[in-house]
Amino acid sequence: MFDNTLDSEVLEYMALVLGIEKGPKEIKDKRHYILVVRPKVKPLADGTVLYERVGAGYIPGRCLRGEASICTLV
Repeated sequence: MFDNTLDSEVLEYMALVLGIEKGPKEIKDKRHYILVVRPKVKPLADGTVLYERVGAGYIPGRCLRGEASICTLV
Protein backbone atom coordinates (compact mmCIF):
# COMPACT_ATOMS: atom_id res chain seq x y z
CA MET A 1 0.00 0.00 0.00
CA PHE A 2 1.49 3.29 -1.08
CA ASP A 3 1.07 6.37 1.10
CA ASN A 4 0.34 8.44 -2.02
CA THR A 5 -1.05 6.94 -5.24
CA LEU A 6 1.41 9.01 -7.30
CA ASP A 7 4.28 7.15 -5.61
CA SER A 8 3.22 3.94 -7.38
CA GLU A 9 4.52 5.44 -10.66
CA VAL A 10 8.13 5.68 -9.40
CA LEU A 11 10.28 2.71 -10.43
CA GLU A 12 13.11 2.80 -7.88
CA TYR A 13 12.08 1.38 -4.51
CA MET A 14 13.69 -0.53 -1.72
CA ALA A 15 11.93 -2.77 0.77
CA LEU A 16 13.01 -2.91 4.37
CA VAL A 17 11.84 -6.20 5.83
CA LEU A 18 10.46 -5.59 9.32
CA GLY A 19 9.30 -9.13 9.98
CA ILE A 20 8.58 -12.52 8.42
CA GLU A 21 5.55 -14.73 8.92
CA LYS A 22 6.13 -17.67 11.25
CA GLY A 23 5.24 -21.24 10.43
CA PRO A 24 6.27 -24.25 8.34
CA LYS A 25 6.04 -22.64 4.86
CA GLU A 26 9.16 -22.17 2.74
CA ILE A 27 10.69 -18.71 3.20
CA LYS A 28 9.79 -17.74 -0.38
CA ASP A 29 6.11 -18.36 0.39
CA LYS A 30 5.97 -16.60 3.75
CA ARG A 31 4.66 -13.07 4.07
CA HIS A 32 7.42 -10.51 4.49
CA TYR A 33 6.18 -7.37 6.23
CA ILE A 34 7.90 -4.43 4.59
CA LEU A 35 8.43 -0.71 4.71
CA VAL A 36 8.77 0.67 1.16
CA VAL A 37 11.31 3.48 0.79
CA ARG A 38 13.02 5.45 -1.96
CA PRO A 39 16.11 7.66 -1.97
CA LYS A 40 15.52 11.36 -1.42
CA VAL A 41 16.36 13.55 -4.39
CA LYS A 42 19.47 15.21 -2.94
CA PRO A 43 22.12 13.53 -0.78
CA LEU A 44 23.52 15.43 2.19
CA ALA A 45 26.66 17.55 1.77
CA ASP A 46 28.83 14.65 3.02
CA GLY A 47 27.34 12.28 0.41
CA THR A 48 25.01 10.47 2.81
CA VAL A 49 21.83 9.31 1.07
CA LEU A 50 18.59 9.69 3.00
CA TYR A 51 15.50 7.61 2.29
CA GLU A 52 11.85 8.41 2.71
CA ARG A 53 8.92 6.12 3.37
CA VAL A 54 6.48 5.77 0.50
CA GLY A 55 4.44 2.82 1.74
CA ALA A 56 4.12 -0.33 3.82
CA GLY A 57 2.60 -3.77 3.50
CA TYR A 58 3.48 -7.40 2.97
CA ILE A 59 4.55 -9.56 0.04
CA PRO A 60 5.78 -13.13 -0.38
CA GLY A 61 9.53 -13.63 -0.06
CA ARG A 62 9.82 -14.65 -3.72
CA CYS A 63 9.01 -11.04 -4.68
CA LEU A 64 12.17 -9.73 -3.01
CA ARG A 65 15.71 -9.86 -4.28
CA GLY A 66 19.02 -8.62 -2.98
CA GLU A 67 20.99 -8.85 0.22
CA ALA A 68 19.30 -9.94 3.41
CA SER A 69 19.65 -6.42 4.79
CA ILE A 70 18.67 -4.53 1.60
CA CYS A 71 15.97 -5.84 -0.73
CA THR A 72 14.39 -4.42 -3.84
CA LEU A 73 10.90 -5.13 -5.09
CA VAL A 74 10.70 -7.24 -8.23
